Amino acid sequence: ATATGASPTAGAAPADSMTQPQGGPGRGAEWLVYKHPTGLSMRHPPDWKLTQLPTALQLVPPNVAMNAAGAAEAYFVLAEGAQGIASPEDPRIVQYFGQEMAKFAPFLRPSGSMERIRAGSAPGILLAWDGTSPAGIVVRARMFITILKGYALAVLALGDRGKLAERDDAVRGMFSSFAAGVGEKDPHLVGAWKFCPPGVRVASRPPEALR
Repeated sequence: ATATGASPTAGAAPADSMTQPQGGPGRGAEWLVYKHPTGLSMRHPPDWKLTQLPTALQLVPPNVAMNAAGAAEAYFVLAEGAQGIASPEDPRIVQYFGQEMAKFAPFLRPSGSMERIRAGSAPGILLAWDGTSPAGIVVRARMFITILKGYALAVLALGDRGKLAERDDAVRGMFSSFAAGVGEKDPHLVGAWKFCPPGVRVASRPPEALR
């Protein structure tokens, strides 16, 4: 994530007062907490490594699937200012993330219909794409999207269809743990949080192993 004045920090200890993940394995106190100075937070399984990239959070599961070119699955937490849009079902949200996915991986095509889901107490949506890369690799992308505190928040899962299915409970659990709490008092810490959606600056193309 990028921020003016400070960077977010990943909490290494759980916070019992936070919303528990719903639908994910290992829910409860053992899930670790990431909290941003804006007050936005999420939980993740303790065996998933969280790394702060310049424009996103990357989550790496244990025993990540590999092929000859590298990791065959990738998971990111993304955020963007919602610009006054209040509902994740707003057609502008669906269109925006669809356009960004087309830039990120032009070989992917929308798959199925939008699914209504929840991120804790907030409504959310799930969008999916499928395709075969120029290298002949079959790839699926799934994006879980909600809006909290004026931000469009998303979890992007990208990779082998079978592996994504195996991780589905954990990914849904992380998404459902998104929460909006009280932020830091310093406005310089609060006012400039901006992750970028895929295709803008997270990466110019999918990971090597998924191309």
